[in-house]
Amino acid sequence: MTPPLESDEFLARYAEGERDFSGSNLTKLILVQAHVPGLNLTNADLTGAIFYMGNLAGSCFQGACLQNGNFYRAQMYRSDFTEAVGVGANFVNANLSWSNLTGVILQETSMSIADLTGVILHQANCRRVDWVGANLTQAYMQGLNAAEATLTNALLVEANLRGANLMGSNLVNANLSYANLDYADCDGVNWSGANLFKTSLRYACLRFGQFFQSNLLLADLSGADVTGINLEEAQGAVKIPRSEVPKFHPPAASG
Repeated sequence: MTPPLESDEFLARYAEGERDFSGSNLTKLILVQAHVPGLNLTNADLTGAIFYMGNLAGSCFQGACLQNGNFYRAQMYRSDFTEAVGVGANFVNANLSWSNLTGVILQETSMSIADLTGVILHQANCRRVDWVGANLTQAYMQGLNAAEATLTNALLVEANLRGANLMGSNLVNANLSYANLDYADCDGVNWSGANLFKTSLRYACLRFGQFFQSNLLLADLSGADVTGINLEEAQGAVKIPRSEVPKFHPPAASG
């Protein structure tokens, strides 16, 4: 196993112009407010590494292990995290806007009040992630697994969550106006106080959801499964007679 790189050596090599640390053992890095953008950390091991308030913008983390790392308030915008593993990592108040997080594994990660504007979370595993107050405006999250996630007060305006798994998630007071949740599995979601203005929920599974004081004005619930929910608690909801409650139809498998 490659011995871990110490913080001083890492910074010295960066100062000399080195940017490629792919495959490196960086588990001992403890960097506070370090300015190290443009890194190549492909397949690097950053388990438990600390980049507290650092600048890593435009870096490549493809296949990297970020498990239990601390990236509090780090600038990581326009970075590539494709298939990285960040279970238990701390991204609180970090800026990952316009980054590619396709296929990442971020179970039980803390990303509260993080800036995730325009990120790609296609087919990502974000089960039980903490996104309280996070900004996910225009995020592409088709096929995302965010079951039991916490999205209280999160911004998901114009987000694409088509076919996503949000079972048991908390979306209290979240803003999902103009978002696309067609065919999403939202069984047991708490939508209380959420803004779903002009949100598309076509053929979504909304079974046993809570819509207390949510805004469903001009939302599209065509073909949605509304079994066990009380739309009278919501504002602007279209009332669907029980005899006409449609069944949930999952999206057809792509060829």
